[in-house]
Amino acid sequence: MAKAPTLSTKLSAIGALLLLMALASIGLTLWVTWQLEGGAAAVNEAGRMRMQTWRLAQNLASGDSARLQSQFDQFDMFTDAAFVLEWHVIGMFAPGFFTGSLIKKFGTYRIMILGIVLNFICIMIALSGVEVYQFLLSSFILGVGWNFLFTGATSLAMTAYRPEEKDKAQGIVNFFVFATMAITSFSSGALVTSSGWDILNFASLFPVALMGVALLWLRHKQQ
Repeated sequence: MAKAPTLSTKLSAIGALLLLMALASIGLTLWVTWQLEGGAAAVNEAGRMRMQTWRLAQNLASGDSARLQSQFDQFDMFTDAAFVLEWHVIGMFAPGFFTGSLIKKFGTYRIMILGIVLNFICIMIALSGVEVYQFLLSSFILGVGWNFLFTGATSLAMTAYRPEEKDKAQGIVNFFVFATMAITSFSSGALVTSSGWDILNFASLFPVALMGVALLWLRHKQQ
């Protein structure tokens, strides 16, 4: 009788599949851009440049030097943002090749604690400045920390219910995961718009610290 694949094998396969999909998407985008020989990109870029030029002309007339400098800086912003997001996605899914093995070797709690530490490091880097390399490092580290926490939490969830409760339990877990993602996505956007980047990162310290306390409490309870 064939041996059923282990949890770490399943998680590694899922992570590898998602990583390949992300890389394929990035590669396809680059290939399409090259095949179009800059035609479509030039149209989009021309539209964006036309709008920014119009705004610059308005600000030149008003003499607002601060807004002028801000708009000059925006010309290269979109390329940098795409680069940062690409490495964030890689940080999220590339560890899927070995996270399961790390959990098997060091234990779920240690890997999740490492994920929490990486989240704290991400916040500290994000608070240190707003240069491209700071966004790049913080986003990549955030992705790796997310992978460790998500994979570890999935492993813990598998031990929290009886076999006959499997379907209901997995449905509840998935509901809370995606509901939390939706709520935090909207709330973080509102927070960074209304209060700024630093406040968003300081506010992130609370849920990360709460996860750490809850994880330490659970580990102590099960010892």
